[in-house]
Amino acid sequence: MNIYILHNRLGSQGGKKMKKKILILMLVGVLVLSGAGMAGVTTVTYKKTTQDFVSSPLDELCYPVLNGTLGDNGWYISNVTVSFVYDPEKVATVYYILDGAESTMYTEPFEVCEDKEHYICWYYIDYYGNYSGAECKNVNIDQTPPELNLTWYMFKEKEGWDTNWYVKFTVLCNDNTSGVDRVEFGIKFSTQYIDYERPYEWTIQWCSGILPPEYFFSFTAFDKAGNSAFDTVNFDDIDSLVMVVHVNEIYGTVDDPQYRPLANVTVEIKNSLFGIIWWFLIWGGTTDESGTTAEVIVSHSIKYKVTVSKDGYHTYGCSPSKIVKTTDLRNSDIRRYDVYFTMAEDGSPFIQQNSQGNQQSNQLLQNLILNHQMANR
Repeated sequence: MNIYILHNRLGSQGGKKMKKKILILMLVGVLVLSGAGMAGVTTVTYKKTTQDFVSSPLDELCYPVLNGTLGDNGWYISNVTVSFVYDPEKVATVYYILDGAESTMYTEPFEVCEDKEHYICWYYIDYYGNYSGAECKNVNIDQTPPELNLTWYMFKEKEGWDTNWYVKFTVLCNDNTSGVDRVEFGIKFSTQYIDYERPYEWTIQWCSGILPPEYFFSFTAFDKAGNSAFDTVNFDDIDSLVMVVHVNEIYGTVDDPQYRPLANVTVEIKNSLFGIIWWFLIWGGTTDESGTTAEVIVSHSIKYKVTVSKDGYHTYGCSPSKIVKTTDLRNSDIRRYDVYFTMAEDGSPFIQQNSQGNQQSNQLLQNLILNHQMANR
C-alpha cells in the first residue's frame, strides 16, 4: 500500500511512489494493413499540416488526406474527413473500402464518425484500365471521455503507541474504445500521484485541519486517446457527514397513539471537542412541514449536542437534548446521520419523559451501524 502523508496546510507530500514509470511516447502513426489479393504491404509516412494528416505512399499518384484532431497514441479525438489527392491526367477513378464494406467510387470527401478502430483501403484505375495495388491504413477514433466513479473511506491503524487515520481514494473507470491509460490524483489539479494500473488507488495519512477549507482533491482519468474525465471532493467532505434532525408529534390516545410530522420546531446544534464544554452554535433553525431540518454538514471528529424546543410542546420518550458521537462512524462509509425526536402537546395524555435520552441516542447510533453492516453482507 502506497501511503502519502500531507504534512501541513500547504499540502506538501513526502516522496512519491509510482507503480510504474512509463515514458509515454507521442506516436503519430497508423498500422498499415494488407487485404486479400492486394499487391503487398506499403509503408506509409505522415505529414502534419494544421489538422490535415497526409499519407504519402510510394505511389504519389493517389493518396488520402485526413482532416481531424489527433489526440494521443495515433487516435483521433474528432470526426475525420477523408479526401483523396490524385493526378487527374493519369488516374481515371479512385475506389475506397471502409471497414470491409463494399468498394465505393470516390467522388467527394466523406466523414468517418463512429468511435472505433476503422481501416480504410483504396486503389485507382488509370485510363488504360490498369488497376493499382491496394493500400490500407487505420483510422482510429475515440471522442468519448472515460467513465469515472470516485469512492473513498477512512480507516485507522495502530502503530506503536499511536493510532493513525488514513483515507483511501479509489477511482473506478472504464473506456470501451481506446482503453484507460492512467488516473492522476491531485490537490486542486496539482498532480500528487499517478496510477497506471487497476485498481486506481491513492492512500494518504489523514489529520483534520491539514488543508484550508477552499482546498479540494482532484481525480482525473485519461484514456489512451487523450480524452479525460474528472471528479473532485472538497476537503471538508472527507471528514464530514450530513446530519438531519427529524421531529414527529405523538397525539391521540395512549391506547391508540398517532404520529405526524411537527413543523416549526426550533433546533440548535452545538459542537464540542471533548463533550464537556459546548462551544459553538453551528446551526440553528426550524423544522419544515415534513418535520425535518435542512442538511447540516458535521465532522467525524467532534461530538454534537442537538436540542429541540417548541412553545406549548414537550419531548416525549427522550430528552430535549441528545448527544451525538459521530466518531463511531468515521471508519465506515456512512455519510448521513439522522437524529429523531418525538414531541407531544402540553396537556396531552403523553406525559413528558426526560430520562434515558442520551442512552437512546447512543442506541440509535449502534442500530444504524448494525443495520448498515447487515445490509452490506
